[in-house]
Amino acid sequence: MIVEFLIAVLITSLFFARQGNVDLNPGDEGYLAHGITRMHMGQIPIRDFKSYDPFRYYWCYVTSFAFGRGLIAIRRASAAFLAIALCLALIPAHQAAGKGWPLVPLAALILIWAFQLFKSFDISASLISVAVGAAVINHPTTEVFLISGVWVVLACTIGLMHGIYAAIGIFGLITASTLQTGTTDTLLVLVKNLGLFIGGIAIGLCPLLLKLGSISKQLLGRFGAGSTSGTKSKDSAKELNISLPVPMPWHTPNPHAFPIQRLSQRLVGLHFLVLPLFYLTTIFVVSITSLSEHPLLAASTFIGLPYLHHAYKRADIAHLSQSIAPFLLAISSVLYIATEGNDLYIGLGSAALLVLALLTVSTHSPILAPLLLQDHYRKIDINGETFNLQSDAVTRIASIRDFISKNVDEDQRIFVAPYEPLLYEVVGKLSPVRNDCLFTVSTAEEQNEIVDRLKENQVAAAFINNFALDNKESRRFSSRCEIVWNYLEENFDKISMPPESGETAVFFKRKVQA
Repeated sequence: MIVEFLIAVLITSLFFARQGNVDLNPGDEGYLAHGITRMHMGQIPIRDFKSYDPFRYYWCYVTSFAFGRGLIAIRRASAAFLAIALCLALIPAHQAAGKGWPLVPLAALILIWAFQLFKSFDISASLISVAVGAAVINHPTTEVFLISGVWVVLACTIGLMHGIYAAIGIFGLITASTLQTGTTDTLLVLVKNLGLFIGGIAIGLCPLLLKLGSISKQLLGRFGAGSTSGTKSKDSAKELNISLPVPMPWHTPNPHAFPIQRLSQRLVGLHFLVLPLFYLTTIFVVSITSLSEHPLLAASTFIGLPYLHHAYKRADIAHLSQSIAPFLLAISSVLYIATEGNDLYIGLGSAALLVLALLTVSTHSPILAPLLLQDHYRKIDINGETFNLQSDAVTRIASIRDFISKNVDEDQRIFVAPYEPLLYEVVGKLSPVRNDCLFTVSTAEEQNEIVDRLKENQVAAAFINNFALDNKESRRFSSRCEIVWNYLEENFDKISMPPESGETAVFFKRKVQA
């Protein structure tokens, strides 16, 4: 445990030192960051504002007393949780490798793929699920079965689907490992073990039901229709499907990309092809052998299979990176088994996996991109924190920030839509609506709620990036949120913005009453 802890902390710290202030994601990262700002102002996730599931907010809020406040502090908190999860996952990896040194390249491999620090909670959930799954195989005791059920509930507070993935994987592991015992009372033991697992889920739900009040109701309500804002029409539901076609390796890469980026696109497609084939092979192997012989491989396979849903629901490198950790643990387990512990072969295999990861992640990595594209990066100060961003992002952020500061008074509110809540942090304004990132808003009820909030908070201006998501005209804000758009056009004046703000940037300023 000490070896795993030291390796996890050291590798995570080294990676954070290199990428902690590189790049910014205006959408998802801004969504998390502004939610934490709301918490510091006394608001509660889900109850007072739409958010991810609440664990990551409370973790960042509580650890802010150690890491401070701000965008980089949130990344520190995310990295700290990732280090804990990595430590737990390295425990069964240590058992599989039979020695400590292979854990170093394995940890580096996982961290290379964890190139979005603000998404490390999602990666951490899969790592912990593998660790719990391996514990179920190695230590099939009452306590472990109960803890595995409790973990499912905790995973739900990180992300509902993470809890579902964990439940499916652990349920499968308990079932398969128990049936493999082949004793006369196997079915009775299976019922008992699954009963303990379900009992652990019930134990985990108790504090959620008793102490979180309306938050728990909304969180548990997500198991139902998934929306509390009314029934969506078929057309609306279809429009909310923001999936992407799977980028198979034979598809033509972007011709305008750099050569290494085109190679990256090919390799990403290769991963989408290899992952399901790999899991189908390994689940067959662990099923005909004993799960207890290779607990890391078995746990990684049973957890990794449901995580394919996350990778494929929007098939891009970002979602692949959030779901690939079980595969990395599984392929490393195969390496340890195939090489029979030979240091040289383990070293060569680990090096090959690291090179493949570096080439695949390529310029998406905040560590590699500034090195590969040095001329395309420069620094910017955001609320006292220095970031190293791509030059066009620096120009755009500075242009928008300066424009808003000249056109919106310090005490006035501004509405930012649809996908860039980071701008609230950049300009130091609090969002006037409950939903800071309008990915799924489309119904009349949802839009009318936004309009009511704009009126209630006497919003003075609005910044809308009216671009076509995935190059689909129907996904422009003006098309998808027509009620809000019409309200802005009727009650606000459009003011031209500098071209550096983006060709789809639209600025509305409330009309002066006569």
